[in-house]
This record gives sequence, structure tokens and C-alpha cells, in this order.
Amino acid sequence: TGSEYFKCDHQRSVFLYMSSISGSCPITAYPCDSYTLFRDGECMDCGKFTPDGCPVLGYDAVRWRDTLVQLGQTRTYFQTNKASPFCKFGYKLDIVTWNQKTHWGYLTIKLSNRKEEAQVELNHKSLMFERFVESSVLAQFDRDVQPVTEISLKFCTGKGLRPSKKLRLLRIRLTPLQNPLSRPLCRYDLLLEENRDVTFRPIPCEDSNF
Repeated sequence: TGSEYFKCDHQRSVFLYMSSISGSCPITAYPCDSYTLFRDGECMDCGKFTPDGCPVLGYDAVRWRDTLVQLGQTRTYFQTNKASPFCKFGYKLDIVTWNQKTHWGYLTIKLSNRKEEAQVELNHKSLMFERFVESSVLAQFDRDVQPVTEISLKFCTGKGLRPSKKLRLLRIRLTPLQNPLSRPLCRYDLLLEENRDVTFRPIPCEDSNF
């Protein structure tokens, strides 16, 4: 029933707050004007909160109170895992393509090493890939895979009856959001064939500001 839904929802907030007390898996909250903009990756800049980074949910949130009020950022958004540990690990994914025509589609990205892996489907909306224009999206994984030794990408248009598309990547860049001191990972000159996984080893970006 509806009452059971709201009861469960409020109980979950207690669990989230309790998990924040230990501090072992902080839930990052991204200041943003709307949930849509948050999902679209428009609110990933945590530089204005240096040196603490973006706010965290729960017990330690008071550390960001004055800064948030000063900036007029009173709304924050986040996503959690279904069960403990609740925190997700966010990355900013930047892609530059060199296709002659603009492509639209979805991405699946997987991070892995020899011990574990984490995967996320970026399918909440169709992404636009325009020639030489950087496309950015927020990718949140259910676990922290470190170090990332392999990345797998899959491109899909969702239009199975049409001829398969190919997405030609000039550059892909993956920047961790929780640890601003970690250097972004890159790869250059990749070809993604629709509905096929492409696995590669990332390298440190040649220029972290590029």
C-alpha cells in the first residue's frame, strides 16, 4: 500500500544516516538545481568546495553548511545502492568523437581489475555525440574498483532494426569525483561498434586539464 511505501522510505533515511556516522563509505551529494540536471551530469564541478570536495550526506554535512548557504546551493542530489554499503562512486565521463554525422545512443561502461569489477548502464536518456564536441555524463558505480586496469565500453542506439552504427572516439576521459587528487584516466582513438563490448587498458591523461 501507499502507507507501507512511505514508511519504508523514512526508515531507509535512518539507515543512510547511521551509515554516515562510521564514515567508512560516505555518500556524496551533488549541489544542483534539479534531479534532471544531476542525472544529466550538469552538476559535477566540486571545485568550489575545495579542499573538502562536494558535500556528504548525514553526520558530517554541517561542514558544508556555511558554504552552501553562501553559494545559494540548498538543494543536493545523490544516488545510493540498494543495500549497505550505500555509497556510490562517481566519475565524470568525457567523450569526444570524430564521426561526420551526429549520433545518438546509450553507453554501458565497466571498470575492472583482476579482483573485482563494477558496471553501470547510462540509459536514463539518449546521449548526443557530435563531431569534436565533448559529451559529458555522470557515471556512478556500486563499488570502488582500484586500481582500474581495464575499461569496457558498449554503444547502443536502441534501434535494432536499423543498420548498426559505429562510434569513433577521438578521446575518452574518466575523472574520479570523490578523490580530486586522483589523476584522470584516458584512452585515444577507439572504434565502438554498436552492441559490441570494447575492452582496453586506460592510461594517465596526457594533460589533466584537457
